[in-house]
Amino acid sequence: MVADGGPTTLPPLPSTSTTELPVKERSVPTAEDPAELLILGDSDAGTFGPYLKTLLDQTGIVATTVDYKVSSGLARPDFFDWPAYMRTIVPQVNPDIVVATFGGNDGQGLRNLDESWAVNHPPGEGGDDADWIAEYGKRVGDAMDYLADGNRTLIWVGIPNDDNPEVTARMQVQDQVVRAGAAKRENVVFID
Repeated sequence: MVADGGPTTLPPLPSTSTTELPVKERSVPTAEDPAELLILGDSDAGTFGPYLKTLLDQTGIVATTVDYKVSSGLARPDFFDWPAYMRTIVPQVNPDIVVATFGGNDGQGLRNLDESWAVNHPPGEGGDDADWIAEYGKRVGDAMDYLADGNRTLIWVGIPNDDNPEVTARMQVQDQVVRAGAAKRENVVFID
């Protein structure tokens, strides 16, 4: 479990072109062969992840890893590159199930790794949100595809409302994008 708010330095990254996840065989977990669970994401994962780990540890049939990065998300790979980090942590843990949450920090313009703008406005502030929805949908879809690869089950936890109505409105756009992405993928379950 990462207790300090997530990883601060990244291990060397494998080449994304040659990294293939092993296919997970579906089985009934036992104490001798527990289900491997990875909880990852932004600070929301750090909020519910440790509690979920405590509950699952009590079953004796789940081995849980919690890994999160405060203030991160899919909007700012120039701040924290989740796609690259996923390609490091997922092969290390080799989970049967991934519980992921992103979005609390994503209601903003979308940057690229080189700090250029992919979309220079948050949802609801650029007129037509089609460009934001398309780019965020690509990022969400890529994350879902990778995390559910190899016969894994991905449980994507939606983001909570904010006490600021403007932030909640942006989060509703994100929520629609995530729900649409999950609906297209057989191994992805969305939890509101």
